[in-house]
Amino acid sequence: MILQTKYILGTNKQYSIREDGVVIRHWYIHPSKTLVVRDRILYGYLDKGTNTLKVCVNKKEKLMKQLMGKHFKIVNIYDIDVPLIHKDNNPANCSLDNLYYRAPSEKTANEQYHKYKHNNVFIEKRKERNDKGREKITKSYISSIMRLKIDELPDELYKLKKITLKLHRHVKSKELH
Repeated sequence: MILQTKYILGTNKQYSIREDGVVIRHWYIHPSKTLVVRDRILYGYLDKGTNTLKVCVNKKEKLMKQLMGKHFKIVNIYDIDVPLIHKDNNPANCSLDNLYYRAPSEKTANEQYHKYKHNNVFIEKRKERNDKGREKITKSYISSIMRLKIDELPDELYKLKKITLKLHRHVKSKELH
């Protein structure tokens, strides 16, 4: 089976992409600094922050699925701009038959997981940490604010600073509500 190949726009026919999601560079520089015209497959890398497959074309990072959507004209049946996603939720599989435009109301499993994680677990843990921090104002905390050693901080100054911090936090909390 022969796969359809298209040249990537803006690369002067130096790079092409196949319908199975493989990017090919049609040249490379030999270690002896000579230009060799021969095809080489470029392997993308998985960006862990965005969970997308990226490839470097002309010293610029490009998203593999956007290259596929642009060059193979994957049909967007929606009037608005919606993301191009993977049917099998595998970002490394950028073949033409695995990509489609998501419906505006549809959520991927990855998005649902992150929304749940961020909205429930992380916010609750953050609130618990903040509440514990407000209750405990230690001498080491005060000494770090005042940029003194713990031994150099007198007890009277510690107690005064502790009272002012509690008052300041109380006033701030009243302003927010």
